[in-house]
Amino acid sequence: MIQRKITFYAFSGLLISSVLLKNISPLFIIVLLGMWFWEGQFKTKWSLLRNQTVYLILPIYFLLLVIGLVNTSNMEYGLQKLGTRLPLLLLPVVLPTLKSLNFTYHKRTFTRIFVFSILAAMVICLIRAAYLYFVESAAANRGEQLDYLYQSRYFYGTLLSNFLMHPGYLAMFANVALIAVLYDLKKIQTKKRLYYNISIITALTLFVLILYSKTALGMLLLIYMAFGLRYTFREKKIKYLLLSFALLIGLSGIMYFVIPNTKTRIQTIVEMFSQKNHDPNSIESTQLRVHAWKASRALVEEAPILGHGTGDVWDILETKYKVLGYNGALSNEVNAHNEYYQTALAIGLVGALFLISGLMFWVVVGIRKKHFPLVVWTLITAFALTFESYFSTQNGVVYVSLFLFFVYSLKPENNE
Repeated sequence: MIQRKITFYAFSGLLISSVLLKNISPLFIIVLLGMWFWEGQFKTKWSLLRNQTVYLILPIYFLLLVIGLVNTSNMEYGLQKLGTRLPLLLLPVVLPTLKSLNFTYHKRTFTRIFVFSILAAMVICLIRAAYLYFVESAAANRGEQLDYLYQSRYFYGTLLSNFLMHPGYLAMFANVALIAVLYDLKKIQTKKRLYYNISIITALTLFVLILYSKTALGMLLLIYMAFGLRYTFREKKIKYLLLSFALLIGLSGIMYFVIPNTKTRIQTIVEMFSQKNHDPNSIESTQLRVHAWKASRALVEEAPILGHGTGDVWDILETKYKVLGYNGALSNEVNAHNEYYQTALAIGLVGALFLISGLMFWVVVGIRKKHFPLVVWTLITAFALTFESYFSTQNGVVYVSLFLFFVYSLKPENNE
């Protein structure tokens, strides 16, 4: 059937492009939306969606942001941000009710497509890093005067992946792939399959490590701890618990002793939160976040209930940065760097509490349905929202709206 083929390739394209070619992701969303309208049967679709209330959180949240335009002075900016957040409305409505998608049937194929997209990104990043490293080294050996000398820094963090997307988002994408592969381990039948999955898990873990996002690294440890505990209780074997602790200790050691600048970054974080180091002109990521949080908290206190309006968030932050003298945050146009603050600034504590309640609802659904991947994904997402304004960027919006469907569909018994 042509509809099924188009839908299959469009969804596969969305998974691949979300990692490697984010600029064309909207095209695949449009195709999927077209298939959704082509199918018709909208009453049936609404019944399906109403029976899977886990998907309704994001569309309702989007509608709250639309209502927030009423309280907005900068309508142009507000509409621009709503355009960025449109997948929050479309994907949770379209994907679960698109009959021609049949995710359950193609689940293993879609999982492989996504995992290998992440691994392809890793290979591309490392090849590019090696090329730049040797080009720069050759230039230095020829005695050419260079304005910069990045060298090994090409192999981790921002310089490794920024041409694809910010390393923090890409690392969280990799963490989702890791959850999917770890969850599949319980279905292992042969040693060959087991070794294959272990090699994939090792590669994904390595990629998260070299992407060097503080938030994603912390979530990597949480994922291993959660799955270690899960297999310990399911199989009633202490070896899984010991293995998970060994992995946690090993990964922590790699982060601290092998990856460059980790000691310095940890020291910076400790100093910032203990108020020993405060530089309003700093552009270091932790200090920028602390400044953004202080400014955001002050602004939330000024309009706690309804917020300042969906389109006025940057305008009020810009003004507050000037008042507080946070020149680093101002020059880098830093948003709230916390989705809960970002939401409260736009639509008040009502909106922020709705977002938090939605995350709690996903955890409850996951526990009630014994849907372990949903619980773990929600926990790492809730934690990530503390350090990034995910709904202000295309990468963050796609991460939440696409992977809610992807992770929830990993378990076949997902009808409420």
